[in-house]
Amino acid sequence: MHIYNEDIPKLAAEFKKRYGRELIGKNLGQFHSDFAEITKGKQSLAYKSIFCGKKTYIDLLTNDLNEVAFHCRMKGVKQDVIALTANEMFPEAVKCVYDEDKGLMIP
Repeated sequence: MHIYNEDIPKLAAEFKKRYGRELIGKNLGQFHSDFAEITKGKQSLAYKSIFCGKKTYIDLLTNDLNEVAFHCRMKGVKQDVIALTANEMFPEAVKCVYDEDKGLMIP
């Protein structure tokens, strides 16, 4: 799910009112961001997103240090394959390298 950051507290309050439990957390059934941190300790947020279909999207991430990275998902396709294919198909574009430790594509 993609949601505006400023709307998360409203959603959490409404969820608590309706269901009597916490929405935000890491447990099963709870909401949390799956965006990896570009720099440890600095929350990454989606600046722009492109939705290509069910379970296929790419997010341009940024943080308060103005660093950027890409968070890309295609069901059934490995992250390094996405980066390699994009670099081959669009050689004139900015090259991206998949950082396995961070789980992000870094330009």
